Amino acid sequence: MWPVVAALLLGSFHCCLAQLTFKNISSVNVGCCSRDVLIPCYVTNMQAENINELFLKWKFEQSVIFIFDGPANKSTTSLQFPSAQISPSEFLKGNASLKLARNDTKKGNYTCEVTELSREGKHTVELITNDGLAQLTFKNISSVKVNHCFREVLIPCYVTNIEAENINQLYLEWTYGLSVIIVFDGPANKSTTSLQFPSAQIFPSEFLKGNASLKLARNDTRKGTYTCKVKELGRKGQQVVKVKKSEDSLCSFREEVAIMVFPFLTILLFWVQFGILLRKYKFNWTNTKIVFLCTFGLLFTFDALFGVIFFLSGVKDSKIKSYGLFCLISPSVMPAVLQYVKFKPGWLQKASAKKATLQCQMFFIWPQEQTPQRANLSPVQLASHASPSEVATLSAANTSLHVIFNQHLSDSATNTTLEKK
Repeated sequence: MWPVVAALLLGSFHCCLAQLTFKNISSVNVGCCSRDVLIPCYVTNMQAENINELFLKWKFEQSVIFIFDGPANKSTTSLQFPSAQISPSEFLKGNASLKLARNDTKKGNYTCEVTELSREGKHTVELITNDGLAQLTFKNISSVKVNHCFREVLIPCYVTNIEAENINQLYLEWTYGLSVIIVFDGPANKSTTSLQFPSAQIFPSEFLKGNASLKLARNDTRKGTYTCKVKELGRKGQQVVKVKKSEDSLCSFREEVAIMVFPFLTILLFWVQFGILLRKYKFNWTNTKIVFLCTFGLLFTFDALFGVIFFLSGVKDSKIKSYGLFCLISPSVMPAVLQYVKFKPGWLQKASAKKATLQCQMFFIWPQEQTPQRANLSPVQLASHASPSEVATLSAANTSLHVIFNQHLSDSATNTTLEKK
């Protein structure tokens, strides 16, 4: 009888010694900005004096995620939780807590199973994540208008609750439809730009303050939907911005009217001045200058008409509107042409008079059949071909012709002065 009772008491005592006890921590909340997560597991009655006497196994639900084999002093990690680790020196003191990277953590139950020689025990901790805190929020900007005169376009994206203290904690991706525009990898501090958007860039220093806006050259900007995706450790969020190309005119209605009216005023003044010159000086319509000025005026009149048509029809197409603006500006050169033809520079008039004098001299001195052969000769060559009697005649004719052409130049100068007055 006594041996049986002693055996039972000894077995009961042995069972009590075989159980490990744990600190009562049933759950843990994951912080939204934590880079690492510590799942607690503390053995309160640890007695091992050497790491070889210990064995540890961590499970997530039913899957083994980490094993520490004390006798072999070796750790084995699951592929699904590559960042899992413990501290062997702390484990010998009873701290079997598991450390995970924030990206590897999953919401659910984690079980810590500890074996110390002949004793063992396990403890379950529930990992809780607050989905509300895990979301990033953005400033409400749904669209942006792009004008055709912009050289660069800034597509806005502002995170209002960013808490990162280092650029290594951030990640950014901009997409246009399904195409990736630019990716900024915070841990590597590197930007990767798509070949379709070579001018894309962000500002890392501003990104740390919550400004994730995208900068593009005007030529790379397309009308459509752009998406800004931001990750900050365990938190993430995205914002969609629509880019619209504004077709609004750069000028007000009054300015556009002025642009179309002033070229026609220039044309009207041209025709008025042209008509006055014809009536006052009785120009011959067979004159080359008159024909040229008339053709020139008609050409630019039609040019201005086409300019108005293009300018009005280019409401939705800025390129057509620019053609119209060019056609409206071009008639401004008309007065300059008219003034040049009417008030020819003095040096040009003198040159014409000199040439006319020389031609008259050749006509009076040489026979008509010799004039064509000598018409292209210079004054020096003409003198070498002339006989002594021809030179005497040439000198007398030259004096008379000079008097005639000087009188002609004087009359021209008087007419110019009167016209200016």
